[in-house]
Amino acid sequence: MRFPLQLSKKYFLLKIVMILSIVLSIAMIVLSIITLCGAYTFLNMTFAQAKIQIATACISILMMSALLSLHYHVDDKHLRIKLLFFDLLGGRIRHENILNIVYTEGLMYISYIWKGADPVIAGILIAPSKYDKMKEALLAKNKNIVFYEDKDETGDSEQ
Repeated sequence: MRFPLQLSKKYFLLKIVMILSIVLSIAMIVLSIITLCGAYTFLNMTFAQAKIQIATACISILMMSALLSLHYHVDDKHLRIKLLFFDLLGGRIRHENILNIVYTEGLMYISYIWKGADPVIAGILIAPSKYDKMKEALLAKNKNIVFYEDKDETGDSEQ
C-alpha cells in the first residue's frame, strides 16, 4: 500500500512549485532543441548554451520527479520510504519489529526496534486523513502492534 509523503501543511504549494519547475524545464528543453536545429529564438542562445541548458533541465526534471514520488510503502515484510524505486531506509523497519503506533498532537509516530534493545521513534509524515489507513495496513501485517491515541489534544491534564 502506498502513502504519499506530506512534509508540512503547505506541502501542496511546494508540489505546485515543483510541477511548474518541471513544466518550465520542458519548455527550456524545447527552446534549446529549436536553437540546436538552427532556428532563431528570443533567448539568443549559442549551441553550447543550448546543450548545457538541455543537460541542466533534464537533471532538474529528474530531481523534481524524484521528490514528487517520495512515499511510504507497506509491503509484505517492511515499511519503506521510497524515492522513485529506491528504498531510502534499506529495509530497516520490519513489521515484526514495530512496537507501537501513537497519535498525539495531530501527528503519527511509530516505535520500532532496529539495532539493540532501545526502540527508535519515527514520525510518519503523511496527510492526517491517511493515518487510519496506515494504522490498519500496519496492524494487518503485525497484530502485536500496540496503538495509543492521546485523547487530550490541548495538552492540559487534570491531576
